[in-house]
Amino acid sequence: MMTMGLTSPTCLLAISSHGLGHLAQACPIAKASSRLAAQLNLPSIKWIVRTTIKPELVFRRLPNDGVQIDHGADDFGMVMHDAMTIDLAASLQQYAELHANWDERVETLANHLTNLNVDAVLADVPYLTLAAAAHVSIPSLAFCSLNWADILLPCVEQHPEALEVAGISSTQFDTIISQIQDAYRSASLFLCPTPSMPMPSLGNTLQIGPVCEEFDNHNSRQVLENWAAGFGLKADCLFVVVSMGGIPTALDMQHWPTTCHGRPICYIPAGNHPSLKLPPNALSFAHWKFGYQKLLAGCDLVISKPGYGTFVEAAVLGKPLIYFERPLWPEADALSKWIDSRGHAVSISAQACDLAQEIEAAMAELLSRKEAPKLHPTGNDEAARHVLQLLFESSPA
Repeated sequence: MMTMGLTSPTCLLAISSHGLGHLAQACPIAKASSRLAAQLNLPSIKWIVRTTIKPELVFRRLPNDGVQIDHGADDFGMVMHDAMTIDLAASLQQYAELHANWDERVETLANHLTNLNVDAVLADVPYLTLAAAAHVSIPSLAFCSLNWADILLPCVEQHPEALEVAGISSTQFDTIISQIQDAYRSASLFLCPTPSMPMPSLGNTLQIGPVCEEFDNHNSRQVLENWAAGFGLKADCLFVVVSMGGIPTALDMQHWPTTCHGRPICYIPAGNHPSLKLPPNALSFAHWKFGYQKLLAGCDLVISKPGYGTFVEAAVLGKPLIYFERPLWPEADALSKWIDSRGHAVSISAQACDLAQEIEAAMAELLSRKEAPKLHPTGNDEAARHVLQLLFESSPA
């Protein structure tokens, strides 16, 4: 097989800091790429992870042996009021600021990539990184279930008044969208894991299978039961993980149901945000020391919002899922249709008059269904083959 040389190539993995879902997408691909390189007797890959996500969160998903953190943010995604609500005017103002000196920002980051001696870039899904790579002829791949142009455009189409509030003309906005799309098109491919939102404007997309962490389920339930027993909870509890993707959200859980099918419920919010109002039958994630994946593998049910990471992780583990509707998030429709088609998810409105009753009914329904089939994340290896092709200039197939 042809390679770029005998030395190990360096791949910069640029991860959006908008929530934690991008981290959950990107890390399985990096691990699969390193594993496949070893299987094919190729030089090992040196990974530089560029993000502002805390290093300890990165290393929970990606082994830190030989992995370098390059602290920096090349995108912000969207400004959020909470996990389900966009602050569109504030988002537009940040986009205007980012693109006001676009060429200068591209040049600065391109010089940074050159100084790091990067051989290739994999972006999920900061477009500035891709534009900088193209500026100095570094090959790149984009990878994500969304792109920021196709998130931003429908939001503005629904609320055009936000442009005036943000002080942006329609011409300025068109320029911003054009620069975002051009950056994404500069990648050799934009890999779209199942499920992804439609991206017809890009022209370089390729659909692949689902991407997700491959979980070690060994003793997960027993570890969770033993941990909960230390707080006086019995093994017959229904353990419900509440995960909002790492974005602080003011959930009032104090009146949520306490039993289902005669079993006590224990809620475990995957985060420790001060805005959460916890009921007595909740345990703090701060006390859990075994990793988020272990918690998810051991639980009975997940409550979340539409987001790629949690949806696919629940499907891979066969976990029933209750999710809050997210009507103003353009990616949500594709995610919801996909998870609903699997038959083990129920959507509810976060603005329901009696949210506790909605949750109770959804729980009872889901836990009455037969066990969900587990999904295999075939996209991990599919994406890895494209990464190796990028790094070694030849298909590993």
